[in-house]
Amino acid sequence: MDISLQKENFGFSSVIYDRVIEQNVTTELNLPDYMPDILRVIRATLTPSIISANLVGDRITVDGTYEAQIIYCCEEGELHSYCGVSDFSRYAECHDAISTDVVTVKAVCDYANCRALSPKKAEIKGNISIPVRLIRRQSQEVLTGAEGAGIQLKGDNLSAVSITAVGERTFSMSDVFELPDSRDSIKSVLYADAFAVIGEVKQISNKLMLRGELFVDVAYIPESSVSTIEHISHSLPISQIIELEGINENSLCEIHLSVPLIEAFAKPKADNTQRVVDISASVAVFVVSSEPKESELVLDAYSTTNTVDIKMNTHSLLDFGETIDEVLIIPESIDVSQNGVTSVTDIRIENPNYSTTVTETEFITSGTVKACIIYTDSANSQNYMEKLIDIKSVLPNNTGKSARFEPRLTVTGSSFVLSAAEKIDIKVEAVMKGNVYLEKTVTSVSDITDLGEKEKSQKARGVTVYFTDDNESLWDIARRYSTTIEAIAEENDISHEALTEKQMLIIPSI
Repeated sequence: MDISLQKENFGFSSVIYDRVIEQNVTTELNLPDYMPDILRVIRATLTPSIISANLVGDRITVDGTYEAQIIYCCEEGELHSYCGVSDFSRYAECHDAISTDVVTVKAVCDYANCRALSPKKAEIKGNISIPVRLIRRQSQEVLTGAEGAGIQLKGDNLSAVSITAVGERTFSMSDVFELPDSRDSIKSVLYADAFAVIGEVKQISNKLMLRGELFVDVAYIPESSVSTIEHISHSLPISQIIELEGINENSLCEIHLSVPLIEAFAKPKADNTQRVVDISASVAVFVVSSEPKESELVLDAYSTTNTVDIKMNTHSLLDFGETIDEVLIIPESIDVSQNGVTSVTDIRIENPNYSTTVTETEFITSGTVKACIIYTDSANSQNYMEKLIDIKSVLPNNTGKSARFEPRLTVTGSSFVLSAAEKIDIKVEAVMKGNVYLEKTVTSVSDITDLGEKEKSQKARGVTVYFTDDNESLWDIARRYSTTIEAIAEENDISHEALTEKQMLIIPSI
C-alpha cells in the first residue's frame, strides 16, 4: 500500500541583498541677475528624492533627483534662498536576484558643504547614501500528515504565520492651496517635509483599500519680513487601492507608509502675489501580508507493517506576537550660551537614523535625529548650527529572545522654545510602529519513503514481555516493537503515554 503524505506550505520572507550605494555630489549654483549677491552662506542642503527603483535581471537601477539649495544673507542682512535640481542614476548588481524580488530603497544626505565662489556663484559638495534591499518571499513544505502502510505518527500542534505577500507600491498625490488672509505673501519656499498616516484599511481578494492622510509642512520666507522663516501646514486625504497578490479578507497586514518625494512651489495669483502653494508628493506603501495557521507537525513516524525511510528537516518559522504603535516624545535642551543666540529663526528636524536590539526582556531602539538650527546672534547676524539628538525607546519583550522586531520610526512634529537661561528646549514627536514576530526553529519529518513490507519472524507473531525504565514513553516502545501505542495501552490498561516508573508491559504484535 502506498503512503499518502499531506503537506502544507508556509511562506516566509528574507532579505537577500542589503547594500548602501554612495552618490557623491559636486554642483554649482549660479544665481540669476535678479537675485541679490551672496554676502554669507547660512546653510547648504542636499535633498534627495527617489523617482523609481527597478530590478531587471541581476541589475538594480535607482533613479532619483537631488535639490541643491543655499540659504544666504545679502548685504542688507535679508535671507534669500536659491536651488537647483539634478538627476542621478545608480546601479547595483545582485547575481542571486530573481524577477519577483521586492526592491526597497531610500536616499539620505550624509552631509553638504558649501563655499561662495563669487557673489553670484556657490559650490556645494556632499554625499548621498542610498540603502538598497531585496526582499524575497519564499515557501517551505511542512509534513502535516501521512496515511497507509500501517504508518504511525507522533505529532505536535504548530501555530505559525505564513507570509502570503511582500510588496511595495508607490502612488502620486498633488494639491494646491492658498495662504490664509492673515499670512503675508511668499517670497521663496525653503523646504517641505511630509509624513503619511494610515487610517482605515479594508482587505479584499488581492487588494488593500487604504485610507489615511498626508501631512505637509512648508517652510518659506515671507515677502515683508525677509529675515524670518514661517511655516504653513496642509493635509491631503489618502484614498488608494493597492493591488498585491496574496492578500485576502483574513490576512494579517503590516503596512508602512513613507514619502520618498515631496515638492512645494509658490505660485502667483491674478494680482501677482505669491499666495498659492502647489504640492506634489510620492507616497510608498510597503506591505507584508501573512496568514495565521494551526497545523499538526509530524515529529516522528514509523510503520507497523513496512520498512520506511524517514527524512528530517529543520524549519525556521514565524508566529505573530503583537503590534507595537508607540508615540515617542524626545526632549532635548541645547546650551547656546557660547553662541550669543538672541532669537531662533528656524529649526528643521531631519529623518532619524536608528536601529533596534532585541534582548530576552526588552526591545531597545536607539539612534539620533539631527536638529538644523538657523538663529540670530547678538550682532544681529544669521548663523547656523547642528545638534544630534539622541533617541532611545525601551519596550518590554513579552515573547523572549527569539523575537523579531523591525519597527519604522517617523518624525511627526517638533517644537522649540528659547529660554531665558540661554538654552533652546526642543521637543521632537515621533511614531514607532511594527509587528513583533516570534521566531521558531522546529525539526520535523519532511518525507517518508516506503521501502517494502517487513519480514516478520515467528517470535514477532506472539507477545513480548518488556520491563521499562524510568520516564520511557509508549511511543518509543511501540516504535521499537512495530506496534501501536493504542495496542500497548489497551493490553496493559494504561491511560497515559509517559511512564514515570519502572514496570512490566505486555507488548502485543499486530
